Amino acid sequence: YGTCALRSPELRTIVQQSLLHYHGLECDVGCFVVMPNHWHLLIRPHAGVSLEDLLRRIKGYSAWKINRTSARQGVFWGQESYDRLVRDASHLIAVMRYIVLNGRKAGLPSTEFTVWVNPDWEASGWTADAVIVDVLICLPPLYINDAGCNPRSPQELTWLVCGLLKSRNTFEAE
Repeated sequence: YGTCALRSPELRTIVQQSLLHYHGLECDVGCFVVMPNHWHLLIRPHAGVSLEDLLRRIKGYSAWKINRTSARQGVFWGQESYDRLVRDASHLIAVMRYIVLNGRKAGLPSTEFTVWVNPDWEASGWTADAVIVDVLICLPPLYINDAGCNPRSPQELTWLVCGLLKSRNTFEAE
């Protein structure tokens, strides 16, 4: 689907940097995967920050930079994205598993996709490998509160908006 322009490590890096640009400033990023023709992102906007606005800026900047790097013009990302609210800890685990396994399930070599997991999550045991091998019973609780990810906090889980986002590039081959 599409031209799979993101097989290029250089272009994939542009998307990765764009996805992380607002991390800690306007949102918390849990994890993402950048595939050859799309990406999935687990994100929680900070209070007062619009998910739609974040996506517009992420997609706009990455498209501009990719077009500039590739000496191309025109639309890169499709207009539509989708999001879904993460409802509880088991849903969060399922979403994380879906994201980190996306490239493997597609049968892609590891050189054609990029997986990133929040270092704070990894430090608390929520690693891609732990999710993949289904050792979830051993994972420490990951508490998410109004201040962001705090894996050592004894506070109750307070789930805010977390979106699973996907965009397909529509870069046309010339």
